[in-house]
Order: sequence, then C-alpha cells, then structure tokens
Amino acid sequence: MTALAPLDGMKRPKLPAATAVGEAAAAHSGYRADVDGLRAVAIVPVVLFHAGLYRFAGGFVGVDVFFVISGFLITTLIRRDIEDGSFSVYRFYERRVRRIFPSLFAVLLVTTALAAIISPPRVLIDFGKTLASSAAFSSNVFFWSQAGYFDDTMHRNPMLHTWSLSVEEQFYVVFPLILSALLPASIVRTRIVVGVIGIASLALAVWATPREPSFAFYLMPTRAWELLLGAALALGAGPGPIRPSLREGGAALGLLLIVWSVLTYTPSIPFPGSAALAPCVGAALIIHTGSGGPTAVSRVLSWRPLVLIGLISYPLYLWHWPIFVFAKEEFGDQLSYAKIAACVLLSTALATALWLLVETPIRRRIVLPSRRAIFAAGAACLLAAAVGGGLLAGSGGMMWRYPMAARTVLAAEDAGGGELFRTGTCFITPEDPHYKADTCLRVDPNRPNILLLGDSHAAHYWYGLNRVFTGANILQATASGCRPVLGGSVQGKDVCRPLVNSVIRDFLPTHRVDTVILAANWWNDETDLLYLPQTVACLKQYADRVIVVGPIGAYDRPLPELLANNLRAPASLLKGHRIRQMERIDKRMSALAQANGIEYLSVYRMLCPEGRECKSYAAPGMPMQFDRDHLTAAGSVFVAQRWMDDGDILPGGASRRPPAAPAPWLTPP
Repeated sequence: MTALAPLDGMKRPKLPAATAVGEAAAAHSGYRADVDGLRAVAIVPVVLFHAGLYRFAGGFVGVDVFFVISGFLITTLIRRDIEDGSFSVYRFYERRVRRIFPSLFAVLLVTTALAAIISPPRVLIDFGKTLASSAAFSSNVFFWSQAGYFDDTMHRNPMLHTWSLSVEEQFYVVFPLILSALLPASIVRTRIVVGVIGIASLALAVWATPREPSFAFYLMPTRAWELLLGAALALGAGPGPIRPSLREGGAALGLLLIVWSVLTYTPSIPFPGSAALAPCVGAALIIHTGSGGPTAVSRVLSWRPLVLIGLISYPLYLWHWPIFVFAKEEFGDQLSYAKIAACVLLSTALATALWLLVETPIRRRIVLPSRRAIFAAGAACLLAAAVGGGLLAGSGGMMWRYPMAARTVLAAEDAGGGELFRTGTCFITPEDPHYKADTCLRVDPNRPNILLLGDSHAAHYWYGLNRVFTGANILQATASGCRPVLGGSVQGKDVCRPLVNSVIRDFLPTHRVDTVILAANWWNDETDLLYLPQTVACLKQYADRVIVVGPIGAYDRPLPELLANNLRAPASLLKGHRIRQMERIDKRMSALAQANGIEYLSVYRMLCPEGRECKSYAAPGMPMQFDRDHLTAAGSVFVAQRWMDDGDILPGGASRRPPAAPAPWLTPP
C-alpha cells in the first residue's frame, strides 16, 4: 500500500510546528503534512478493525483512503517529472523498489520464521503460496481464488493484507506508461482518458460487488477507480480556486464521510461497490480542499502526532496484521483489551524501528545507493520469496513438526463434508445444488420415518442416526445457508430456502412422518429463533413429534488443529479458543423451547457439561469435530449413541437402555 510510504520526489522538511509544516513546506517543496495526517486517519481504523473492536467495524475503508492518497501522490510526482522532462520508467521503478521492498521483505522475513513455528500445516501451505505469489505481486489473485464452504484459513494467513500491495503494483505497471504517452501531448485529453477509465472501473465494481463479491474486493479492475480518483486530482480535474468557506465545508464533509464509514459500515455490507464512494470521496475532498490553502481540517491533520503516525503508516500496516494473526493463534480470536493494546504497541514499536533503521536509509540512498544495487537486491528478495514460498507449500506445511499422534488427529480435517453429509445428493450447496428427492425423501411404510431438516449442522447428524437408529428410516433435506424455519431470514434464498419451503409446504402434507428433527447453525442469525414456535406448530400437523436440536460446542479454530497443538506442545490453551456465545445461545433456545412446549435437545450440554471441559475426542485419536463446529463421522455416531442410550428420544434404536433419570440435555415439551 504505497500511499503509506513517503515519496522521494517530495522532500520532507523537519517537523517544527505542525502549521508550519502544513503551509510553508507545502509551498516550497510540495510536501503536505496534512496528507501524512490523512494517512494516520486511514491506518488507525484499519488496525483497530483488525483488532476486533466492534465500534470500528468499518475500519477496513482505510485501505480505500490509502488508494486515493496513493493515486494523488504518485500522479503528482509523475506529472512533475514529465513536465520537467525528467521522467524515466527506470527512475520511477527504482523509487518504487526503494519505497516498497525494504519494509515489505523485512516483515516477510520475520513473518515467515514465525509462521514456520506457529502456523498449522494447512495455514502454512496457504502462507507459502501467498509468499510465492508476492514475488509477482499477485497475492490478490491468489486470495480471490481461495473461496470454499469449509475454508477458514483466509483470515489466519499472516500475509492476507498484502492483497492491497498487489492491487497497487498491478496498477502502476500500466498507469505510468499511460501518463507518459498522453500527458506530454494534452493534459485535457489525459484527464478525459483517466475519467473514462475511472468511471468504467467504478461501474464494474458496482456491478460485480453483489454478483462476484470476491472478484470485486480483491482484483485491480474494480479498485482502479479509487487510485484514479486521486490521480484525477493531481491532474487538476477538480474545481479551480474556491472560496475559503467552501473549502472549509468541503474538508469537514470529507472527514465526516470517512468517520461515518468507519463507524457505521460492517463487514457484511456489500463492498466495495457504491459503498466505497463515501470514504474515497471523503479522502478526495480533504486532499483537494487542502491544495488551495490551509483549512481547519488540514491544520488538525498537520498536528505533529498524526504526522508521525502517518510517516510510519506503511510499516505499521505491514506489521500489525501478522502480529494480530499470531496472537490469535495462541490466545483465541477474542483477544482481551490488554492483549490488543500489547499488539498495537508492539506493531507501532516495530514499525518505528523499521522506518528509522531500514526504510529511511535505503530511501535516502545511504544504503544501496546505486540503481544497479537496489535492483539487484530487489530481484534477490523476489527470488527468495518465490523459492521460500514454494518450499513451504511443497513441504505440506512442514507436517514433520508434529509427532505421529498429532498427525493422526490432523488427518480428521480431511474427513468432513462430502460423503459424510451426502453432498450433492441430500445436502446441497450453491456449488452443488442438485437435490435428489427420490433418494433423500423416500418414505418407508414398515419403519418409523425420521426427517432431518436444516443446514450443514443438520447434515452432520445423518451419518450417526443412520448407523445407530437402524430400526428407523432417516430422511434428509439439508442445504447450506439458512435455518429451517418458515418466514426466516433471506440468507440462503437461492438454495436453502426453496428446499425448506418445498419440504414443509409440499412434501410433508402428503407424506406424514413420525419425527422431524430441526437443526441448524442458529447462532449466526439469532433473529430466526423467533420463527421457531410457528414453524414447529406447522410441522406438528404432519409429524407425531418435532424436535429442535441446539448448537454444538464450537471453536475459533478447527478442533483437530487445537488438539494436535496440544499433543505437540501441552501448554496450548484449548479452552481459550472455545466460542463462548454457544452457551448463551443454548440457554436461550432451551428457555424458548420450554416456554412454547417444544422438545429440545441440547448437544452443547451433552458435550460441554457445566463446569467441565468440552468432550473433544469421539474415539481414541479421533476428534469430535473435523473443523470448528461440524461433527466427524465418529462424533456423529457418538452423539446419536448418547441419544439412544440416555433416553427414549427417537424411535427405531437398535436397543435402548432407559436412564434412571431424564437426560439432562433433553427439554421435554
């Protein structure tokens, strides 16, 4: 993210008084302290967002602010060189290497060493691929290609944030050539071309965001307009001199748009699309109004502490993400405020040291003074990244770090989904939406019929029910994406909702069953719980019993990884990675069931008895779950066996051993 890095062509004066920096320095050298302050306004929300502070849930828009700054500063520098007759492609890329490579590859070196120690194999494989792709500045393309239903490694990749660097470098492969071809002939024509390309890029982003969100988020064509917005300002495309009062109002509005985006946006908002306009236009307003003279906003942004944060914003951006990733690997995703503060302080200290000891000496040519030396060093760094990444990925994530028992446990990660869920037959996804009703909804008149209805958190019970309750016929209607309730959220409207509605409204009225089991991932949209009573009332017309199954104990990491880490290093904290909200959801569902006369099965209380650790192994060497919250085959059998052994919960068991008292995880109607 080169907007975070200083420009060699704009010499930075010393920092006496903030206003002097913002006014006098700007007049003589082109340096603008308020732009450094704007970098601080961008980087702080990014850091706080990645820390997990919900009040800064829109902090990711700081990246978009950086894109606008980058487009403005780089284009200003290129335009000045072209007008002076001193522009050179070699010179341009020498500056790029001096600004980007020193901090980037210093952080990559340390991050690679830590990842080799801390990251589990699957994460380390992706890290290696990202490291290799960084050699071609294409990590954004790699992340775009890595979407998957059970994939949770993206946010654990210590190099995820390098996607923005790749976007910029891809942009700057082409953009300087366009400027050098057009600008000497006509600045008006250049503005028109930049404007047309920018509008086309924005239109593509708006179109792609709801249709191909990963494409829109990661790839350069849908982000180019943000850089071009800053470039247009540097080319003088904005309005000419305006009255001081209008400049003051424009600057204030710009700051308000950025702050509003940071405080009101959430990761669930479709982005970038039209939503990116607010922070980008806000940044453009601050830059443009400050170009005409000082404003109240530019004076605030020229405040020395903000300028200093802006100066280290590039290495701070590079450091903060891997530090948070490694901290969460050790302590869990829900870091305490004390740990968050420690991560921020460590990131700031390392960023300051990197800026002083590495970035500045190379940028000022104290180290590697010649062009040949800096290009040779840059090529060596790229080669090392490509080779190192290939070795990490090719080694299978350095599986040899784990003892054999831990490797056996890790193998459970490959034992989920697919045949266990009957994917593509009785469990459908957007990628495999073909439901086979003849197989999955075949009623047996000679046996009790149990219908399993819901999402993947229902599908993972099928295997155990089918093997334990051998006297019953298990029907399955499951799909990813929504809860099995009538009138619920629109999530999963393309796959799950039609299946649920079809089963309840079309199949059951003509095919009465003995029992309906409703199970789902209830906790990620609790509003759907409000629709449970009316759904159960409807289903009772077509089934003798309707049973609601609550949430399973869940973790912020795949359970096999956590157990393998325990075998590798017994000090690892399994408890710190448990998702605490599950207990609250379970209690809420139990109370809701009791109040509405609904039979409720608490899998959470079965596996996580109050005051005790959750049961993490279903059998020796076999984890209860293959990921964060889906049962393995052994786990599915374990749960079904407990349902059979500990009470007359479902019909069709191979045998029953009635307990002396009701099972503690069953809330009767």
